[in-house]
Amino acid sequence: MYCSFIYGSNNGKERVQLWDILKMQSRITKNHPLILLGDFSVTRSVEEHSCRSSAITEEMKEFSKCLNEIEVDDLGSTGFHFTWTKSLNNPNCGTLKKFDRILCNEEFITNYPQANEKLMPFLVSDYSPTVITLPNGLKRKKKSFRFMNHGANKDDFIRTVEMGWNEQISGHKMFQVVTKLKNLKRSLKNLNWDNALIEYDKAKADELIVLQQKAKIQWLTAGDNNTRFFHSVLKNRMQKNRIDSIYDEHGLRFEGDHVVGQSVNHFKCFLGDKGKCRPIDELGVIFTKVLDTAEANSTVISISNDEIKGAMFDIDNNKASGPDGYSALSFYESLECCRSIYL
Repeated sequence: MYCSFIYGSNNGKERVQLWDILKMQSRITKNHPLILLGDFSVTRSVEEHSCRSSAITEEMKEFSKCLNEIEVDDLGSTGFHFTWTKSLNNPNCGTLKKFDRILCNEEFITNYPQANEKLMPFLVSDYSPTVITLPNGLKRKKKSFRFMNHGANKDDFIRTVEMGWNEQISGHKMFQVVTKLKNLKRSLKNLNWDNALIEYDKAKADELIVLQQKAKIQWLTAGDNNTRFFHSVLKNRMQKNRIDSIYDEHGLRFEGDHVVGQSVNHFKCFLGDKGKCRPIDELGVIFTKVLDTAEANSTVISISNDEIKGAMFDIDNNKASGPDGYSALSFYESLECCRSIYL
């Protein structure tokens, strides 16, 4: 894993040199896990300013362009959003920005899927401490070969075993048996892979379409075969949507399995309280804009079967299916089938 600690200059022209260095470094770290963390002294978007100015500066554009070229993105974070305050000693200061961040590439997320970033409260510095955690960061040991029973159902299984068992090995009987078994490992692995590749080719197009729907990317066609791109989008979405820790109203922090319980307790208290209600004598005081009788009646007119069919068939085939897995076309077919049975 490559790791770079960043301390960006306050001068925009000097930061351009930093962007050039990162681009040069990306040629070395390409296809390897890469993580960049520290103070970049510039934000990526207007949402990272507490004042939220409507203009995107040239420095922000240069920063975003650099990150796109080296193919890194923010690691999912918990805790505080802003990492820098203009005046720590002034409690009324409202100028906050996100200067500190942790960036990583796709290879890093693949190797460390549980990695997460935590932004801690301000202590003695104007900058918020940033901590990265790598659960289960050690590499897995190489697995021993295990014969899977489904391999015996392959057409070439008997022939592969016969060829390996008929191999001439000199030495003691037990040595011959052990050696033949070891030599069969590679042959059986190749047999499983050959069959798996055939099945993979058949399912490749289907997988691409599913990834396209899940990633919600509409401007790429199935022929582009951007499987890696879709996986990258999905990983980033999962990384940013994951909640590793949560704070209650008293500032207490909950992690791991306690996150779910605390979330449930929060909504129990939030939604379980009964508020005080008072009667309203005249609704016109609240609802000042209302529909006239003709407009109101037009919203409840009956809908014809052709209108239902037209609306369903207007849904793009690339749209994700519903929670039951049905597409628009299959839903309409089921509707017509139920209607015919009923009639």
